[in-house]
Amino acid sequence: MRLSHAVTRGEHRFGGTLAGTLTVTGSTLLTGIAELVTNDPGSGDGSPLGVIHDAAVIVSGQVVAWVGAARNAPGADARRDLGGRAVVP
Repeated sequence: MRLSHAVTRGEHRFGGTLAGTLTVTGSTLLTGIAELVTNDPGSGDGSPLGVIHDAAVIVSGQVVAWVGAARNAPGADARRDLGGRAVVP
């Protein structure tokens, strides 16, 4: 899986609209992520690993389309709860 260049610190924009107000078509929302390692120091907790706690990820095809706090996740066609697991790329 490759990381989309469109992913931006939990505020991914689709057609000029902020995430949280739309549904990403052809996508799956992964929730129940206790810790998500983004490897982006500018994301999450500010550490070199860029950890986001209580995170969500949207995958569209084979591309990560959005990452961020679960409470800010936009809609998706399908949803899968990962049961509190840690996710690393």
